[in-house]
Amino acid sequence: ALFSSEVGAPLIEMRASVRLEPEALKVNPGILTAFVSLPEGYPESGIRDATCDGAAYESMQVNGDGTEMIIKFRRQAIEEALAQQGEELDTHFIVELTWQGDAGTFIFQGEDDITKIVN
Repeated sequence: ALFSSEVGAPLIEMRASVRLEPEALKVNPGILTAFVSLPEGYPESGIRDATCDGAAYESMQVNGDGTEMIIKFRRQAIEEALAQQGEELDTHFIVELTWQGDAGTFIFQGEDDITKIVN
């Protein structure tokens, strides 16, 4: 479960819709792209930070019509972050987002699976 990071705020679970590409993650170029949509009332432009399995994002931009945030992660960074947690790269990824706006600062989480990891 995820919670508001506002001090004294009620604990609220916040879900994001995440779609990952490509389905087969190769070593080269080794970029995993997350297409993220948030619930109504939380504009995607409010996303301030993102991690995938604990790895920091490489780049982030709102798509042309403002309905999705496109976030790129480097496979090597994800593998390193997982190794620090004693885990290995698999086909399931968890994306955590820090959102900031008039309502406060919230953490959203979404997840998706890809088909395979190519070595």
